[in-house]
Amino acid sequence: MGDGSGSFLASVSIDTVLCIVLKMHTFFLGLH
Repeated sequence: MGDGSGSFLASVSIDTVLCIVLKMHTFFLGLH
């Protein structure tokens, strides 16, 4: 169960990072 929770948290962290990167990429495109 512990390993499953770790995988879940890891997937959430990666998803959050990708979301932030996508938003920042869109923001920089908006500047140009």
